[in-house]
Amino acid sequence: MLIRVFGLFGLILASGYLIEGLAYLIRIFRALPYLRDVSALAYPFVTMSLDLFIALALIIAGVGLLFALRWARKMWLITMSILTVLHFLLVILRHLGNGVSAGFVLWSVLVILLTALSWWYFYISTADAVPQESDSPESPQTQQAEP
Repeated sequence: MLIRVFGLFGLILASGYLIEGLAYLIRIFRALPYLRDVSALAYPFVTMSLDLFIALALIIAGVGLLFALRWARKMWLITMSILTVLHFLLVILRHLGNGVSAGFVLWSVLVILLTALSWWYFYISTADAVPQESDSPESPQTQQAEP
């Protein structure tokens, strides 16, 4: 049941990145006729590309988690880990530049907490549920070897 909640959170996160990516795309298209040098569009283009790529990855992982597919867990953990590192780096870079807005810090904290919860639920809690060989009764090989 909880796996589907992570899928729902994935779709909510994806919608945020999708909206931001589409907003940058609209800004780029509106600015094209007025620019003499397209190098000014480098930052918006990179940001738009990353936002749309992250949104696509989160949508795929979120839908996979809604259907409780095994591959979606691994994709979710990888995507959220990359997203956490990316947000951490962006907070540092923006702090060195113009400063970090409270909204971006709040969004980054949400992503970090969701990543930590995801790792705890998918990796640590499921590892405790799997019995180890030392916990199980005698293995079939040792049972056959006895007379």
